[in-house]
Order: sequence, then structure tokens, then C-alpha cells
Amino acid sequence: MAVHNTLAAMGLAQVGPIQRGSLGEGRETRYSVDLPSECATVIAIGSGDVRDLDLAVLDAEDRELGRDSTTASQAAVKICPPHGGRFSLVVRMTRGSGDFVLASWSGAPSASSPPTAKPVEEAAGTCESPIP
Repeated sequence: MAVHNTLAAMGLAQVGPIQRGSLGEGRETRYSVDLPSECATVIAIGSGDVRDLDLAVLDAEDRELGRDSTTASQAAVKICPPHGGRFSLVVRMTRGSGDFVLASWSGAPSASSPPTAKPVEEAAGTCESPIP
């Protein structure tokens, strides 16, 4: 919900439903999504037992348009396809296992969007003790 609210406040619009899934280590799954002919951002967020979640976006001919292969329990890919249509989202559980959520967003962040967080120099939270 926090990701949804943050992206919506930035002027992005959710495309299609939020998908949920679960994978074991070394497994992958595909989801189909219809994306418009504007830039889109796809985000996958894993649960507590997910150690490394990878995400790729493929066009209708299975050509890779974008990939996030960072070593984290979440992944994000931004693509700007030349035309809209059906795309495949490939989620791979590289390390760990468990549940994840996947969502697609279109549009560009609005320059006039109000800031959603304090500037870095004012923040005092840490990963162990975040600001509520």
C-alpha cells in the first residue's frame, strides 16, 4: 500500500491489477500485462524469506526490454516501449523463497508533485529504527 500511495502521489497511474505469487529458489514465473505506449515502471517486492528477486520485461516476441538483476528482495524496471501492447513480466527467485507482489505503473513523475518524504539532511531514521 505504501508503494501504491507513493507512486500515485508522484503522478503515476497503476496499470492492471496487483499480482501476487510465490516461488521457490531457482524458479521463475511469467505474467502478461497490457502496457500503454508511454513509459512504464514495473515493481516486484518479496516477503521476508526472499533474498534475491529478479525481474525482466519482454515484448511480444520475447525480446528483453529491461531487467533488474540487483541482489535484493525487490526489483524495479522502467521501460519506454515504442508502442503499447501485451508484454511479459518474468519474475525469478534467485535466492530465498516466498511470496511477492508485482505491479505496473505508467506515466512520468510530476514535477509539481509535493515531496512525500523529508529531505535527506532532515531525516533521522535508520533501517533498524525507521521514521514512522
